[in-house]
Amino acid sequence: MRMRYAYNKNIDPRSAGGKWILLIFLAAGLILLAIAGFLAVRHARKLESYARTTAVIVGFDEQRDGDETTHRTIVEYLVEGSPRQATVGVYSSSFFVGDELSAAYDPKNPGDLILTGVWGWLGSAICGFIGLVFTLIGGISLYFFRIRPWLQERKGVNLNDKPAPWEQ
Repeated sequence: MRMRYAYNKNIDPRSAGGKWILLIFLAAGLILLAIAGFLAVRHARKLESYARTTAVIVGFDEQRDGDETTHRTIVEYLVEGSPRQATVGVYSSSFFVGDELSAAYDPKNPGDLILTGVWGWLGSAICGFIGLVFTLIGGISLYFFRIRPWLQERKGVNLNDKPAPWEQ
């Protein structure tokens, strides 16, 4: 017995509107991958020229704007023996006052501090993962719903007339 599926033309990926949704997914994924690459390269270049240090968490800054709350971590680190403080945009509920984080600072501008290790790469990793998911969804769907049927039509093959392997 062969099964036929009914599609809603408004959300069918084979329709003209569905094609644009797939292209938007693919484009958004590629843009996010490009942003992740840019962030990773920028971070790697900073790490090459920055001096390494250990930053100690000395407190947390909490800012509220209506319903939204932003947390920042305040760290202290040594630059040529003198202590400095900086606020980093990374916060985790697993951070405690006194915890040490690996960091690096610009010798020309010691106030410019970045975190190294996992926390330093977190933004580019998240952006890259989301970009990869969007690219795979858009690309694979575009292939199966738009490109593959077009190729089959050009070759004169219609797989919709053949039963699925489990129906044989």
